[in-house]
Parts: sequence; C-alpha cells; structure tokens
Amino acid sequence: MSEPRASLVEDETNSNSNSNSNSNSNSNSSVRLEMWLGVLPQLLARIHVQTLNVRKIVHGLLVKLGKQHPQALMYPLSVLLKSPVAERKSAAESLMRR
Repeated sequence: MSEPRASLVEDETNSNSNSNSNSNSNSNSSVRLEMWLGVLPQLLARIHVQTLNVRKIVHGLLVKLGKQHPQALMYPLSVLLKSPVAERKSAAESLMRR
C-alpha cells in the first residue's frame, strides 16, 4: 500500500492547466503527508492569507492532513475559531466544515 502524499499544487490547478511542463513539474513535487505535520503551526498561521492561490494550496493541504490526521488539527483549529482576527476565524470555520 502506498503512503499518502500531498502535492504542493492543488489538483484543480493541474486539471485546469494546458501547459505540459507545468503538470510535469507539479507531479514531481509531492511530499509524504506526514512531513507536513512538522510545519503545521506555520501552515495554520497562513490560513487567512490574502493571495488566493496560496490560500487554496494551504487549505487543500490542511484538508488532506485533517482527513489522515484529524487529531493533529482539531485543537489548533478550535483555538483559531476564537481568534479576534475575523479573516483567520472565518478560514478556521471553513476548514472545520470540510
């Protein structure tokens, strides 16, 4: 059985891309999902970033992590739900619904 992997680029981006070189470079950029657990605090700190492409990538990665390791996300997301920063709180609510 193969280990779960997370691509650095959203799957939607690959399907919408007409560039052959873009999809080739993206297929080589996968990392074992567990490796992202070490930088989970940094990922969560960026859940409200304004750049749409970056936000999609971070949220997609967090959703994949949450499916494989829900225990790693539940407490940090519950803390973010109480954030005084409206954008951060909204992003945490969105991730909890997924």
